[in-house]
Amino acid sequence: MSKKEIHIGKRIENKMNDDGRKTKWLAKQLTCDTSLVHRIYDQQFPDTSRLIDISIILETDFFAYYSEYVIKEIQNKNGK
Repeated sequence: MSKKEIHIGKRIENKMNDDGRKTKWLAKQLTCDTSLVHRIYDQQFPDTSRLIDISIILETDFFAYYSEYVIKEIQNKNGK
């Protein structure tokens, strides 16, 4: 996985689709409008404070994708 392959907004959108949830539902949970949710879907690296809220709402640790990338990069750096 490369840094360019980490696109958290798309992962959030995919999770919403997998769960059969609508953007309007997430907007209501976040107390914002749907246009903001669509902007989040477009963001490769959403704001961490917002990502905490989304992770809790969708019961998914989206930070794990960052951790996976960092661990692999450290292993590559150390030749493992």
